[in-house]
Amino acid sequence: MKVARLSLFGVMMLFPMINVEIVKKNTRSQHKANLLRRPEFSGFRGDFLFYYLTTGVANNMSPKIRPMLSSPSTGLASMALVIVIGFCGYRTAQATPITYIISAVGSGSLGGNSFSDVSFTITAAADTSQIFTNSPGILQVPDLSATISISGLGTATFNGTTNFVNQNEGGIGITGGSSSARGPGADILALENDAFDTYDLSSSIGPFSGSADYNPGFDFGTTAGNFVLNSVPGDTATFQATLQTVPEPATISLVGLGALALAIRRKRN
Repeated sequence: MKVARLSLFGVMMLFPMINVEIVKKNTRSQHKANLLRRPEFSGFRGDFLFYYLTTGVANNMSPKIRPMLSSPSTGLASMALVIVIGFCGYRTAQATPITYIISAVGSGSLGGNSFSDVSFTITAAADTSQIFTNSPGILQVPDLSATISISGLGTATFNGTTNFVNQNEGGIGITGGSSSARGPGADILALENDAFDTYDLSSSIGPFSGSADYNPGFDFGTTAGNFVLNSVPGDTATFQATLQTVPEPATISLVGLGALALAIRRKRN
């Protein structure tokens, strides 16, 4: 699908370079007759069909928009605008939301309130376009948000977290800032499983369980106070990721192409 989106953007960028002169006539039949007689259309009717398709879209635009495209003073600005719209649509298409979920049974505290041997779940939302390589085999992505839900205590939001995968060791998990850590962050909860040896954080996976890794006694800031995990009975945690579905920006792209075609026709006439 990324290739298709890139091709559509390429058409929008290359379309102004198509050397097609359209002679203004009073009726559509005269337009058609003139176009079909031109040598460049003798072997390919795709441009002819494309012209009428995009012009039809443009003709259905609001009456307040069409005069702007026909004005000589705003023609180039309008062309630039639709190209920017197409580019934004392309960039948006590359940004895919993904949700990471890691869960376990443990004991600790949240905001000074203790919990013992209860289930808890950390849910993080991220953007696959922000995944980066920290070092060979280690990929990271900053979370847009991350929450922790603890049975019997409720839900709180972490102040700042990052998801990571260590392909060298099959490790995956979530890190956060902690006053207990010597560095900028520490593992809130992680696990190891061979399934993550080739995983790159950009697709759905799991659920997979494995040996839990965490920092007993470390405090991690949340909206409900510090979260502290002291123990995980059985030393087992579970991870899964779900890639979200993003609507195709087809409508925006089609309208942009129609507006660009109309602007070029008005300018050359």
